[in-house]
Formats: sequence, structure tokens, C-alpha cells
Amino acid sequence: MADEVGWSRRHLNGAFRAEFGIGPKEAARVIRFDRARRMITASRATLAEVAAVCGYTDQSHLNRDFKLLTGTNPTSWLDDDPIVRLSG
Repeated sequence: MADEVGWSRRHLNGAFRAEFGIGPKEAARVIRFDRARRMITASRATLAEVAAVCGYTDQSHLNRDFKLLTGTNPTSWLDDDPIVRLSG
């Protein structure tokens, strides 16, 4: 993308971070996580299937990101989150 707009990678990362508050890699991680979270909430796909569809290397990669971003694993989140329970 940096090449397409004629900027260096460093400049693009700085501009992205200034605009959104996080870098492009972190933004991609949050977007991937959000997609997985929505899939887990809306379907009965296995966590391994969700991980594969959302671009995680494996289910443990999904679990690590989930734990970092929510403080819990996907199964506990589904069971314990009151908002998830209301929408399900």
C-alpha cells in the first residue's frame, strides 16, 4: 500500500497511527478478532473452523488473541458475557 501511494512504510505507519491511534498491524488484528467474535456469536461453527475462516494460523492462535483482547477464552466468553446471552 505504501508503494501505491508513494510513501515509505514508516511514513504510512505513522500517518495511520496518527489517524486511528493504532498501527496497521494492530488494526488488522482487531478487525480479524471482531470477525471471529461475530462468527462465534452468530453460528455454531467450531472454533477451529472460525479460526481458519478468519485467518488465524490455528485455534490456539485464536484463543491467544481472544484472551488478550477479552481477558477470557471464547467458550467462557460465550457462557459469561451478558450481552452475548441477550443476543443469542
